[in-house]
Amino acid sequence: DVTQHGQENIQNEMANDRPNAMSDNNVIPQNDQEDHSGSSNNLTKNGGGPPHLHPPVPYLPIFPKIPNAAELIQQTLSGSPTIAGISALLQNYMQEFHDENMRLASSQASGDEILESFYRLANKHLSPFDEAYRGKPIFPIREDESIFLSLASFREHLLKDTLVYAFDNAKHPDKLFIGAVVQNCFGKVNPDGTIDASGTPCKTGRQVIGKNKNGQDMTKVSDAPIDKNGIEDFCTDPKYEKYCKQGQIRVLYVHETESLGPAMARYHASKLWGGETYFVQTDSHLQFAVEWDEKYRDEFKAAKSYPKVVLSSYPPGFNPGNGNTVRETPGARLCYCETKVQDPNPIVRINTGRS
Repeated sequence: DVTQHGQENIQNEMANDRPNAMSDNNVIPQNDQEDHSGSSNNLTKNGGGPPHLHPPVPYLPIFPKIPNAAELIQQTLSGSPTIAGISALLQNYMQEFHDENMRLASSQASGDEILESFYRLANKHLSPFDEAYRGKPIFPIREDESIFLSLASFREHLLKDTLVYAFDNAKHPDKLFIGAVVQNCFGKVNPDGTIDASGTPCKTGRQVIGKNKNGQDMTKVSDAPIDKNGIEDFCTDPKYEKYCKQGQIRVLYVHETESLGPAMARYHASKLWGGETYFVQTDSHLQFAVEWDEKYRDEFKAAKSYPKVVLSSYPPGFNPGNGNTVRETPGARLCYCETKVQDPNPIVRINTGRS
């Protein structure tokens, strides 16, 4: 029911338990730009009325300020959680993480110092939150068939397309809620924390520019403009801005130089869950089949272990730019685990069986 550019797992589970840090193969049901917050009236009209969804969290500008952040964080840690409080807590963590990275870079810190700094910040900001809700849902689980879609995006030029496919092809787009972690190069970060997006402040990845005399790839890294912000592109599109204003888009922005990899990004995204009935985790370059949401609900309920169900798959690939046509084919099922002892660092891999 979903296709993707590159290999990726799609994961979803009824949210009987608190979403936590997830691996690929586990599923669980600063500037003066205009502030874009979903209004309370729109949230209520769209079924987003639970009190923990208020106050609404701005989806733009990047790194938005959350009013009364300290109070909301304290309430969240004291047993009265809100999405705004959780977002503020994650923002505080990422801001201190950024400051600490600058300090460590300037002092040419050792690997041990860097690792110790990470654990210290995680224990300061993240552990108290996890401990407060360990073994129980953060929020009451909604019984309205709503879906939370967790997206970890790293410099992703297809993020808007992914959101467009998800909402356009959903049978019930009003029941779809996004939790996105956008890890981009937003520009040059100045010492005072402001961001200069002018010129070409970013770097490309390694670009293959030819072969050397031994037939090996020759690469280079070039200066580049800022990355496309798929959230901004989606939420400023007149066709889709209603979903953002209705509070269906939750986002955490991260400087790409401070990304800690997909597992940590998915951990952050999982914290943006707002009690939705189902939890779906995918990559941020995906196409969705027509009525994908209803197909998943039906398949979920057909499982013998319902309501404790895990659906996980490698969706088939696709070619970007094929319009709105989605070629529906069975995804490869994740059937068995394996490890290769000849690997320098053997790990357990989830492998596929026949479709």
